[in-house]
Amino acid sequence: MTSYAAIAELTRVSGSMLDPRLVARFIEVIRQFPIGTHIRTNNGGNVKILAKIDEKKYQVTSLSADNCDCRFVLNSDEFEGVIYE
Repeated sequence: MTSYAAIAELTRVSGSMLDPRLVARFIEVIRQFPIGTHIRTNNGGNVKILAKIDEKKYQVTSLSADNCDCRFVLNSDEFEGVIYE
């Protein structure tokens, strides 16, 4: 299993087998964001990871209330933290 696949598996069982706060913090520390992860950006926006493009770039969509299907690319340096619930 690749390290990215392992992180995705941790995310999948977060909340049922693992504490979601610990999984979110682990993801923040290692800076590998699985598909579906909700992220708070440095400018105060909230996005959802759609795809990993390369080592530090991710395709994301906005989680804003305007319901737009806005897909764009962000560098992981612009991520402030993982949103967990």
